[in-house]
Amino acid sequence: MTTAFTWGKGMNYQSSDDGGLLFYINGGRNYARADFDRQFSFVQSYVYDLPVGPGKRWLSSGPVARVLGGWQVSGILSAYSGTPLTFTANGGGLAAPGNTQTADQVAPVSILHGINTVANGGGPWFSTSSFAQPVGSVFGNSGRNILSGPGYFQLNLSLFKNVKVTERLNLQLRAETFNFTNTPAFGNPSTSVTSQTFGYVTGTLGSGTGVNGTGGGRALQLGARMTF
Repeated sequence: MTTAFTWGKGMNYQSSDDGGLLFYINGGRNYARADFDRQFSFVQSYVYDLPVGPGKRWLSSGPVARVLGGWQVSGILSAYSGTPLTFTANGGGLAAPGNTQTADQVAPVSILHGINTVANGGGPWFSTSSFAQPVGSVFGNSGRNILSGPGYFQLNLSLFKNVKVTERLNLQLRAETFNFTNTPAFGNPSTSVTSQTFGYVTGTLGSGTGVNGTGGGRALQLGARMTF
């Protein structure tokens, strides 16, 4: 078994290595959590050989031992907290080209954990009334990447059967499943106060864009491996 837990904080000034700044006026406002920052990361992996069959503790000989022996179970459980959110607004009245207008935070923010729009039986991820369009030619008082979106959970499981065909020839039968619990990997909510879907999570991470490259639904595969 291998367990890994990280409690960290990634900080930077811009969204990517060659990206521009959000704020060219008062550049210090750019220094905040990196777009990829996930405060908590937990990964648990394991491999377990069932204690039956030839050379094992139980049923070490006989035809039943060959059928029940050689099984191996393995898996990886991954759980991550969400990535940061920046709340934007209409900056048409700023007269500051190249700068990003952020929303005013007008009340404490409650994380409601809603998924999808009200019309589809959902609700907002956070309290949308906590943010508003700034009034006048002023920058919004909220900064860059101040809250987090939905987290990420995935359980991958594998079942192997090792068969010794001859002294030199070995066969391994494999059954593998990715995202065994079929848990959705939700994307971040809309964070523009001018958007009709402000505060709502309306999509998932596409296949291949998750934390470990498998953001889609449950997937199963079977395989065989011969070694000699």
